[in-house]
Amino acid sequence: MSGHGKKKGLSASGRTSTGGISERGVNLILEKFATTLFYNDMSLKRVFECFDIDKDHTISKNEFIYGMNQLQLGLTIFEI
Repeated sequence: MSGHGKKKGLSASGRTSTGGISERGVNLILEKFATTLFYNDMSLKRVFECFDIDKDHTISKNEFIYGMNQLQLGLTIFEI
């Protein structure tokens, strides 16, 4: 057996051993996001309006990071 095709491991957070986020990890993040919206009775439209700080009808990378941090999902900057 050769060392080619190294198997990717998955941590509890859903990250692969190569540093990317696995499909499972993405699903966990989306589940946290959806649960937070549900418990705070927020629609996606309302979340978009809160994230769109400068009200230009787009969400920049910085606005997205800021908005996700405001939701207090416990995500790392890498996961955002």
